[in-house]
Amino acid sequence: DALASRIHALALAMLEASSLSETITVLEEKLRRSFSADEAVLVLFGQEHTFGELTKMRFLRVHDRHDEALQSFTTFLERGNPRCGQVRDTKRECLFKGSAPEIGSVALLPLGADSEQGILAIGSNNADHFHPAMSVDFLQRIGQIISVALARY
Repeated sequence: DALASRIHALALAMLEASSLSETITVLEEKLRRSFSADEAVLVLFGQEHTFGELTKMRFLRVHDRHDEALQSFTTFLERGNPRCGQVRDTKRECLFKGSAPEIGSVALLPLGADSEQGILAIGSNNADHFHPAMSVDFLQRIGQIISVALARY
């Protein structure tokens, strides 16, 4: 029930956001405060110039979907399902940069149909926090909420 309430509050806050910048800011704040994410990164697919000043946000990374830096995510992107567990050093470094050594486990959420919008990565310093055997139903719902909120812009 507590998790469902936090997801509901996230959905309401994102619906109330009136711009892409505000939507991204609300998402980052909710992930850190309500979901206790040690680290979180929103990877959106596109060209940096399209996002303008938003690319200066610490939480946001903009990449071309076929960027060489994202090659290690090809299987994840093709499957289009949330994934939890420990990730290889190359993926951790790509996502979390300087914070990568502290990240023990990650939840990866595809955004949009066929991951067309991007990826949300939520990192935990606890290696067992996100594990492959955990249910991903709630993560899938969070990904859908985020996708719809982002699609407005």
